[in-house]
Amino acid sequence: MKEDTLTDEQLKILIGQEVNRQHKKHRPLTVPALEEGCYKALKADDILYAFSDKEKVTIITKDGKRYETTLTIKNIANLLEKEPSFKITHKNYIVNMGEVTRSHKHGRDYGLSFRDIPDIVPVTEANEKEIATYLNINDLAVLDGYKKLMNIMSKNKIRDYDEDITTFDRERLYKEFSTSSGEFNLTNLMYNLIYQAFTWIREGKMEPIEGNIRSFWYSHVKVALSTLDMVKEKNYDLMIQCFNKFITEWRITTYKSFGFWDANYYASKIGVKNPNIILMAEKTGHLFILEKLHREYSITTIALGGQGSSLSIEYFVDAMEEQEIDKTQTFYIFSSVDYDPAGYEIKRSFINSLKYEGIKNIKVFDIVTLDRFTPEEIQSKKYPLFDADEPPTKDWETRVKKWVRITKGIGPKDAPWKDRAYGIEADAMIKKIRDVFLELAKPYLKKETSITTGEPGKKETLSMTEKKIMRFCKATVRRKKLKPSEPEETT
Repeated sequence: MKEDTLTDEQLKILIGQEVNRQHKKHRPLTVPALEEGCYKALKADDILYAFSDKEKVTIITKDGKRYETTLTIKNIANLLEKEPSFKITHKNYIVNMGEVTRSHKHGRDYGLSFRDIPDIVPVTEANEKEIATYLNINDLAVLDGYKKLMNIMSKNKIRDYDEDITTFDRERLYKEFSTSSGEFNLTNLMYNLIYQAFTWIREGKMEPIEGNIRSFWYSHVKVALSTLDMVKEKNYDLMIQCFNKFITEWRITTYKSFGFWDANYYASKIGVKNPNIILMAEKTGHLFILEKLHREYSITTIALGGQGSSLSIEYFVDAMEEQEIDKTQTFYIFSSVDYDPAGYEIKRSFINSLKYEGIKNIKVFDIVTLDRFTPEEIQSKKYPLFDADEPPTKDWETRVKKWVRITKGIGPKDAPWKDRAYGIEADAMIKKIRDVFLELAKPYLKKETSITTGEPGKKETLSMTEKKIMRFCKATVRRKKLKPSEPEETT
């Protein structure tokens, strides 16, 4: 059929016939377009968008080709009414939202772009809400994150379930979360439990957790695993790894979005005059020292209580942002951790977590170093990293070997690495921490903050916070050993 133009009546008949034919036969929807004066049927899946100017309507396909059509934007919308991915973004544009990869801000309005062509299509303010709702996002500004999420979901077989996964019976769980070979995929179950909680909380279908990560273990994961007879502590660790995927690797969401609270909230203080000077201690038993230095020098302090959690660091940096502290400035980190592989990893994890939260310009100073001990002190305070009565795990042996290679360990430098596998706890120099910190930090402290508290000859009054910390530290000393941090507090 060769025609350059169609009458309105002919066009109505054509559209009606096409819609009826396609809907009745359930064939892929097509849009008629002109190519060298001949009509060509374009598959809906091949179309990126269509737009009209004063003279014509143009259709752009995925391969970048452009076709004219005698249809209007409204006509095309009618043809594609059974294709939910096509949305009118502007009175003169209809777009295949499944092919959109980015959003751009243009004044008060947004523009949308695609992966393989440079075109940007406009979105008027009146259409923003409908498009965002279709994409299941709050704002077009997060469109990049949405596309990333879709790719991650597809790759990791994460799906939207209308039913609560925790109510699935054993048969249903095996059906939904098994591999093609029939092997149960526990990681996939964890991903879907986390994703469902994330989306349902965001949509208001589920209340925030209002507890810690272990609360989520009891309320969601353990329920499903009980149905499968798979409740094991190692699976708790797997859940933590899956959370870290969502939050620190994929960067889809945050711990705060789940309503988790920071069990370590009491152990950090943000400085006012020296907020970029951070004194970090591995052990909560050093809290009182940190509190005193915070009060005297207005520095930022944090006691991690072992391996600091990503959750705690997230809240820690949030507190800085609330005080409008410039995260682009240089931050000086003074690290008081055990001189051993675990302490080294705690320091490294803390630094990496800060970088993930946007604090990237960092200089690190170690407080616990061998040169701060006499040879006699080293000999009396060192402890072996391997238990003489129990063979080490392969993982621990690898970690120790790596640490000795980096730090040289303790012992003659030319000795075999196992002969240097000794460590020293930060508690061994607890009385020196204050002096060493002030020595190292002196070039970076604002001079006006280097003051002593209280008046000469007058007994200093402790704050309520300091009194609580003092009681906590005394109780810790009495117990000799702190209760180990719960696994969810690991990174």
